[in-house]
Amino acid sequence: MSKAEVAESKKILEQFEKREKHARERAAAENDLEGYAFEVSQMLENENFVLHSTEEERNKIGEETKRIRTWLEDDTTPDTKTAEFTKNHVTLKALVRPVLRRVEEAKTLPEAIKNLESILNSSRIMANMGGDDEKSLFNKSDSDAFAKKLDRLETWFKEKKEEQAKRKPNEDPALLTSEVAAKVSIW
Repeated sequence: MSKAEVAESKKILEQFEKREKHARERAAAENDLEGYAFEVSQMLENENFVLHSTEEERNKIGEETKRIRTWLEDDTTPDTKTAEFTKNHVTLKALVRPVLRRVEEAKTLPEAIKNLESILNSSRIMANMGGDDEKSLFNKSDSDAFAKKLDRLETWFKEKKEEQAKRKPNEDPALLTSEVAAKVSIW
């Protein structure tokens, strides 16, 4: 084989590899979308998902899922671009994400609240130990500063819990697990 023939063969091979790579990416995007659309259809029948979503959200999600499944079955061809599958996947995820976040918060928030309540109780006991100067673990100014910080945290926590208690399961939470974790981590 001449150098020109070798170069031409390499070029053909590179083009083939590029087409194969695009075909794999397209197939993966199509499969991911199809799988997610099926998963979302199942979510819409899940009691916990229904509890944490509004009827309007379920209707939008259901309509979008139906549109995507119909599009996948009737309108896609081997020439359908990977980006179209990805765009539809992103659109559907954006509709589902707020509901899944509420479902997750409903699972994790009670334990986070319990942990913060425990820390607050222990901290209040420690703060009260600073009252008797002879037996005090802390000097008066440290004890006062600690008590003020504790008061602010307790006030914030009480307000957030009251606000959260007013929320329905299908409304975004007033208090997030991440907020509680952040308060715990700096405490």
